[in-house]
Amino acid sequence: MGTSLRRYFSGLDHSRQGLTALFRLKDECRSMTLVDLTERCIDACRQRFVGDRHISYSVNDGKSLPTVADSSADLVFSFDSLVHVEIDVMSGYIEEIARVLRPEGVAFIHHSNMAAFKRPDGEGFRIENKHWRGRSVSADIIAAFCAASGLCCYRQELVNWGCPDLIDSFSYIARRGSSRDRRREVIENPRFMQERIRLSKEGWKAPFA
Repeated sequence: MGTSLRRYFSGLDHSRQGLTALFRLKDECRSMTLVDLTERCIDACRQRFVGDRHISYSVNDGKSLPTVADSSADLVFSFDSLVHVEIDVMSGYIEEIARVLRPEGVAFIHHSNMAAFKRPDGEGFRIENKHWRGRSVSADIIAAFCAASGLCCYRQELVNWGCPDLIDSFSYIARRGSSRDRRREVIENPRFMQERIRLSKEGWKAPFA
């Protein structure tokens, strides 16, 4: 990922990444729609952001964006949530991203790369899945689903998360034919957790860029 985004995400408070991301993103946009499967989470966000009138809220079915209009989103963002879901959920969201993105919109999706560690015989995994990552999802699989949905997964950063292995992926997604439509770039970053810890200790903070 670009330097600004890498620092942005590396600097998130590891104990409450999603909430920290919301605080930073909400002040960088004219309107925002928060979507979650759990009504309790949406209610908590309503209370926390009660003064932010540009934010709307939606409880969904866990794989769609029913209140987001076609071709209306400049950014679709998910961090430290979809890492735990399987490919049926991810494929549903990819289809929705294809529907809601504006022509030059971008999606940033943090998801599992666990399927990349399947044994060659298909029986089990080469590493322990101790962080409960989606077993059927990998960076390559997501890129293929994007292509099938008329999207371009133009950049993926494979990162470690609580272990040495690259069990997660940050995927950047855009529309085919957009200015970001190009051959996929795959970056391996086995030092992501070290970057996060260092920046957190330094007290580094940055606006979304």
